[in-house]
Amino acid sequence: MKKGISVLNLIKNLCIVFISVAIALMVYTRFKKEMAADKMHKEVYTRALQVKKHILKFKKPSRVEIETFTKRYQKDIEDIKALKIPLDENSNFYMQVQLFSEDTDESSPLILQIKFKDLKTQALIKEDSINLEEPKRE
Repeated sequence: MKKGISVLNLIKNLCIVFISVAIALMVYTRFKKEMAADKMHKEVYTRALQVKKHILKFKKPSRVEIETFTKRYQKDIEDIKALKIPLDENSNFYMQVQLFSEDTDESSPLILQIKFKDLKTQALIKEDSINLEEPKRE
C-alpha cells in the first residue's frame, strides 16, 4: 500500500514541478516580449520627440505639411505625423517637413528636412535638416 501512495505522491510532485516550470517559462517569455516592445517604443518615441523638440525651436507656423519619400521607417513616420505641433493663424509662413532615406541602403539614416516657406508667395525663407538615425540624449 505504501508503494502505491509513494508513486502517487511522486506523480503529483512531478506534475506540480512541470506546471511550475511551464508557468515560469510563460512569464519569462511574456516579460521578454514586453521589454522588447518597450525598448522599440522608446526608440520610436525618442525620434518623434526629437522632431517635435527641433520644430518647437522655431516660431509657430500657420500650418505644417509633412511629406515622406521613403518606405522604410514607417512606424517612425507615423509617430512623427501624429505629433501635435502648436500653430499660429497669424503667422506669415508655413513649414514643409520632408522625411526621406535611401530605401536600397540598409545603413542609410532617416533625414528630416524642414523648409520654411512664405504663406503668400510660397518662396523659400529658410531650410534646415537633421539626421534622425541617432537620437540625441540630453
